[in-house]
Amino acid sequence: MTDKCALAPRLNEDILAEVIPYLSARDALAYSATCSFLRHLAIQHAVRDVSFSEVANLIKFSEFMLDESSPRLHLLRRLTINFTILPPTYAASFIPLARLIAAAPKLEHLALCCVELFVSTEPLLGDAIASHTQLTSLEFSTFGSTTQATLLGLRCAPILRHLVLHDADSLPLHPDTRSVYLPLLPSLETLSLDGVKALPSRATLPSLAPSLRSLHLRNVKFRDADPSSGTWWKESLVHLRGDIPSLVSLRLPCIVTSLEVDAVLDNEHAWDPAPLFDVLQRASPVSLSITMHACLKQPFWQTYAPAMPRLCCVKLFIEHVNRDEAGENWLQNISKPGPTSVRAICVCLRASAHAQDQLGPSLRSKASLTNRPGLHMRLLRAATRSLPSLCLFGFAAGSRAPSEDNNALIQNDIVIWWMGDPHMHDKRIRGVEQAWRQVTEEEARRTMDELERSAAQS
Repeated sequence: MTDKCALAPRLNEDILAEVIPYLSARDALAYSATCSFLRHLAIQHAVRDVSFSEVANLIKFSEFMLDESSPRLHLLRRLTINFTILPPTYAASFIPLARLIAAAPKLEHLALCCVELFVSTEPLLGDAIASHTQLTSLEFSTFGSTTQATLLGLRCAPILRHLVLHDADSLPLHPDTRSVYLPLLPSLETLSLDGVKALPSRATLPSLAPSLRSLHLRNVKFRDADPSSGTWWKESLVHLRGDIPSLVSLRLPCIVTSLEVDAVLDNEHAWDPAPLFDVLQRASPVSLSITMHACLKQPFWQTYAPAMPRLCCVKLFIEHVNRDEAGENWLQNISKPGPTSVRAICVCLRASAHAQDQLGPSLRSKASLTNRPGLHMRLLRAATRSLPSLCLFGFAAGSRAPSEDNNALIQNDIVIWWMGDPHMHDKRIRGVEQAWRQVTEEEARRTMDELERSAAQS
């Protein structure tokens, strides 16, 4: 065995350096001990983006980073604290965490769970957050009045680009608007509000965040008077996402380019299409992302297409697909006549691991997808029948855990794209199969961006 190891080829150090980005933080630190050449690269990767769910690990990391004998604090960029369980000794992490945040000069992203408990127990932690000047992304959960004061005192407010607030409780209200206090955030691009009880008024949001491009809403309800189009974002807001009740309460006064609806259209209850129709009509999106149950019987295109005359690109997720439903309700649903404006569609099948096994072997492999002509060609024929202007078609299949995002491709998903000429869809000319060619994801994304840009401008 020793002789064989001695004869084994040695990898060049440049090749070993390329391996580092694929390692976990723990493995990268172990890797750093192998040689001096790799040490800096491995440590840089290990401490650049870190997340902690246990108090003990956070304390150890803080001590490691604050060790003056080997300065590493300038390497830290993203820090996420998401404790799953708070042990009796949780408060022991507050001062090390405060020191870590205050001493990390290039920290860009900070996400804190139980933030109200943290900053009310240890004021130094709130001071460290408020005094940091380089943060561009903040995520606060389960926060209250003490965290609100920290938020209002942010020295990074002029450069903050992303702000997430969720599960707010006991927030002080603004005496004039009866809403929460928010600082002026001139560079804010993304605002996410989840479960916030006393929302900022819709009329003041554009003045607080004049550069906002993306607004995410969940479990919220606006109660103030409807905003007028003159007080709303005129050009900057391009992306809107939320559940149906939140979007309905927003009563959007202007159109947006992209809309993501966090809902699964199903048959479990008597589905009232009016609220969603109102949302779609107000937003009039160019790009739509939505999820339907495989058993949905409501005609999707006939019900909602009249509300979206600008619709160009669709990302359609089909939930709970199994062998019996593959090609039944949902396929018939999207086969019915749809809007002539749609030029691109990506259909993503979502199934549990059990149902995915029933659908066939290795649906997540590219070879399997391209070698299943029965499934993807039936989809392609259905899409070309319902969407006469279609020129870009994508197909993906995979499983999704209940906690995962509905309107998102799973990390390991492989999307297969085809591009075709709408004028050649008629079978009497060439046939559907011959009218389409498989293209790379890069080419598909470039084409979709061009289609969205052209539709938005028109």
